[in-house]
Amino acid sequence: MKLKKFFASSIASTFIITASAIPTLAQASDDFVPILSFAAGIFNQGVFPQSDNYTIDDDISVIAEDGVNIDGNIFVPNNLDGPAPAIIFISSWALNEYEYLQQAGQLADQGYIVLSYAPRGFGTSGGLVDTAGPKDIADLSNVIDFLIENYPVDENAIGAGGISYGAGISTIGAAHDSRIKAVAAMSGWGSLKESLYGNDTPRVVWGTILDLSGQVLGRLDPIVSEYVKILMDQDLENQQEVIDWAEPRSPSSYIAELNANGTAMYFGKAYGDNLFQPNSVMDMFSQLEVPKHMDLVPGTHATAEMIPALLGTGDNTIWENTFKWFDIHLKGESNDLATAKPVMIWLLLSL
Repeated sequence: MKLKKFFASSIASTFIITASAIPTLAQASDDFVPILSFAAGIFNQGVFPQSDNYTIDDDISVIAEDGVNIDGNIFVPNNLDGPAPAIIFISSWALNEYEYLQQAGQLADQGYIVLSYAPRGFGTSGGLVDTAGPKDIADLSNVIDFLIENYPVDENAIGAGGISYGAGISTIGAAHDSRIKAVAAMSGWGSLKESLYGNDTPRVVWGTILDLSGQVLGRLDPIVSEYVKILMDQDLENQQEVIDWAEPRSPSSYIAELNANGTAMYFGKAYGDNLFQPNSVMDMFSQLEVPKHMDLVPGTHATAEMIPALLGTGDNTIWENTFKWFDIHLKGESNDLATAKPVMIWLLLSL
């Protein structure tokens, strides 16, 4: 109980600090635009990059099969000459559709249609958090339908990606929907059971953080808190029920489907990630028989993707290679990643 109160207090303090910083950052130089955009996004306020090369629509709402609204935004390049490749970004756990605005602008400048959305239960999307379950996967397919029906999308050049939660939904979604030709899974997981209960040991701190952040920043299905409690308490009587729930929410359960679809898989992973440990992702990677690449970099969960992008400094290897991966598999271009070894381990990245 004391641990939960500590984390709840920490989350609340983060909100206060972030809110107080926004006016100051708004008057700062362009160097602070990514930080401002991210901070404002926490409060569901989009601070969009500006360019004459694309048009932005911040009023995207896709209606799911059960009537839930899935909210997002889209960047559409101006003066398109025929169908364009498209990328769908799915936000991280407890974040929303404004997480990837800077990257979406850069990709739109390069001719991609880019739609970002918040999974159900987060941001202004409706419903309860499904934790990469069947409803989340159906939502991703509905978003693809919406893109094809309303924008000049090349149906043979659709990619999906995201950080953490977005990585998991993108990967599982690609296993279920062969229209997704390429995935960029950054700081994702392989087995959800191994991530939360590896070696039959509950990961108390991370489990508590995920539970509380989901409650504070989203509309968490009560079953998630119940299952986290079962794992944390090592309730052996009900443990199998949690494992059965976690299996379809594990990308590693869909290796055969990804292989059958031929989905080109990029993984960006910090080898110090102690939330979604690298071993289960690497085990999954070894079984994939599709175009694949993995960058293992220093840091912990999501730091290699978020810190350079927010600060505008340091080695941005994962995002740079994400862009290259989409260029190879959605545009048919060639670059240095196309001939790189399947696994690259980066021992030192500058910050």
